[in-house]
Amino acid sequence: APSLPDLTRRWWRRLPAPVRSGAAAGVVAVGLVIACASLVAVGWIINGRAAIGAIVAGLGLDAIGGIALGLAQLAILPNLVVWIAAWLAGPGFVVGQGSQYSPTEVVGAPLPALPIMGALPSRVDVASAPELVPLLIVLIGAVAGWYLSRRIIRNTWRTPLLAALAGTAATWLGAFVLLACASGSAGPGRLAVVGAHLGVVPLLIAAEVG
Repeated sequence: APSLPDLTRRWWRRLPAPVRSGAAAGVVAVGLVIACASLVAVGWIINGRAAIGAIVAGLGLDAIGGIALGLAQLAILPNLVVWIAAWLAGPGFVVGQGSQYSPTEVVGAPLPALPIMGALPSRVDVASAPELVPLLIVLIGAVAGWYLSRRIIRNTWRTPLLAALAGTAATWLGAFVLLACASGSAGPGRLAVVGAHLGVVPLLIAAEVG
């Protein structure tokens, strides 16, 4: 059977070169956003190690239970990274109805007894200028723009504009897919609302990158 690249190559080559270059830059931008979110996740886990340890101690697990819980944490970790991408964009995310986690506002609520939930911030760090956090995604857009400028031929004024629009659209699509996979319902009651707003956050990430 033909491979996926063989099936898609003919359609991919039919697209104008600026659109292909812009789509590649959008993928680069989404990858950089996730990379930065991963670094922030590591920082949150280190900062919340006391709360995480308290949750583990309160569960009173044996060896088998500890292994099972560790695997469950690894399954939840990608969701946390994607939520932090929404946090970097500005609007943030929710873990249960009535909660809010954003750079400028933290509204806590009862959480599941999962150790990784101890990594979530409990307050806004005013000393770190939280209103400037979305500028990180703007800087990522600048890096993607530098990557794009090296891939296009500026034969007309339309070429950079078309490439930038394609990159913005690819960023929106990538952000939307990732946030859709990490949002929705995680259980009954309050946990029926988890993740980021799919109508606002992907659009805002794309706008900041663009």
